[in-house]
Amino acid sequence: MEIKPGTKIKDRFEIRQHVEAGGYGQVWEGYDIELKRPIALKRLLRTTLGKVDKTEIVLEAQRIAAMNHPNIVAVYDVIEAPDDVLIVMEYLPRGSLHSRLRSLSKNSLWLSASEGLRLIRDVLCGLEAAHGCPSGAIIHRDLKPQNILFDRNDTAKIVDFGQAVIGEVGPLPTWERKAFGEHEGTQGYKSPEQLQGQKLDARTDLFNVGLVAYLIFAAVHPFTDERFLFTHREMVLEPYRRLPEIDRQPLPKELEIFILRLLETDPSNRFESATQALSEFEHVENAFKDHLRDRCIRHYDALRAGQSSPEVLDSLDLAAGIAILKQNRFFAQAKLLYEKGGLELSQLSEATRRRVNEDYALCGRRLDKEVEVTPA
Repeated sequence: MEIKPGTKIKDRFEIRQHVEAGGYGQVWEGYDIELKRPIALKRLLRTTLGKVDKTEIVLEAQRIAAMNHPNIVAVYDVIEAPDDVLIVMEYLPRGSLHSRLRSLSKNSLWLSASEGLRLIRDVLCGLEAAHGCPSGAIIHRDLKPQNILFDRNDTAKIVDFGQAVIGEVGPLPTWERKAFGEHEGTQGYKSPEQLQGQKLDARTDLFNVGLVAYLIFAAVHPFTDERFLFTHREMVLEPYRRLPEIDRQPLPKELEIFILRLLETDPSNRFESATQALSEFEHVENAFKDHLRDRCIRHYDALRAGQSSPEVLDSLDLAAGIAILKQNRFFAQAKLLYEKGGLELSQLSEATRRRVNEDYALCGRRLDKEVEVTPA
């Protein structure tokens, strides 16, 4: 099947442009003429089809479609041809976490803490849905920044379940461990169990959440060595190497404790499930809100006094801080931070801009009510 801009498939899906190519296939941006919405089409390469049974590809698509969760990419259709398989999926226009981090780092920037927390919550919610699938727990086995994409509202979604399995994966046979030693996955994003060829369950995905979270909040992969770009096997050596403290930005200690538990070498020392991790994460989020509220108030006090602020808050943290101040009825503080705190609306997504503008408007309305004089 020839795929190029302008090609129409089943008289419904029109190809717009090529997006990317990887080891398993190509991704094209397209348009659903019938439902009038953008789509993505993943085309499996012929070399891939020679290695993978078509039925496995269809099963992958069916598994994803069955989950139907806002933090997992939606699958709309699977189209089979003699030499091709096309998976029609939700179009995620804001790219991957990997590309976002690369773009930010080139400009000496990084994700804000509030943005990172929202992303980790999205990923954990997606994994909770996958691990709780009625047909059996779906273990992703390859969670990494390349497989976390964003929709137009900056909601993070898990993609590419090509290496996913249902239930558990047994340990590799002794002979296979000697020959290969490791389960499938991406170097640098394998859990200790994957590297050692041991039994895998849903907790292997939680280790990967820890890797992604550490990368986000420390701005470095947790397992690095100055002698090498990467020493992924270091994570399973004894004694287990102590990770450096996450001190890139002011963060509550609860967050670091949470991440280090995800990164425990022994799966039994991690959270038992994504659900349990999410429950604990609520405590982390509350600690962060208190932490950010206090930073915003210090920022406000400095602005009111005409002094240099001790706090450095980017626009995403300011937007989150304004929401927290509003919730705590600090309307004057939230209003001033919006106006003079250094908020750059152009750096926010459309959805975040709408939220912070509404927060600002509400704070103004509440302040107007507070200064009204009651008639005698």
